[in-house]
Amino acid sequence: ATGSWSSGGAMNTARSQLSGAGTQTAALAMSGETSTNVANVENYNGSSWTEITDVNTARRNNSGFGTSTAAILAGGYGPSFYNNTEYWNGSSWTEVNNLNTARAALAGAGTFPAGIVTGGDSPAVDAETETWNGTSWTEVSDLNTARKNISQASQGTTTAALAFLGQTSNPTAV
Repeated sequence: ATGSWSSGGAMNTARSQLSGAGTQTAALAMSGETSTNVANVENYNGSSWTEITDVNTARRNNSGFGTSTAAILAGGYGPSFYNNTEYWNGSSWTEVNNLNTARAALAGAGTFPAGIVTGGDSPAVDAETETWNGTSWTEVSDLNTARKNISQASQGTTTAALAFLGQTSNPTAV
């Protein structure tokens, strides 16, 4: 069967280089960049966006996974590469155990409490892959080809994820 695209409500804060989590009718838009890095988080209910509690560290080019009521936001940039990880419990953000490798422009997939992040920029293009078990990150097998800017081109779970597209060279900083 084929479908078609339709427009939903506009976000409250227009921004780029953000990450997301959730589903079509219950999603989060997390952090990003306007003319500066922002900590804004918005919740989508299938028709409109509502500003909710901001993350603790404003950043861009981060990665996220999970649901609208249990999500992880990891990594990012601004003004340095971050290894920060924050957990959303449906009402507030809490700093939890950091990534092993600080980086931005990484891909994320999974549902809380299990997730995966891979690739990125640290500032070299990176192949690192780490899994989240609900408490901490563990380094696992690297990508076959190091790449960055794949944060919006990944899908799956920690045991069956895809990372596709991306940039394999680093002509400019993040």
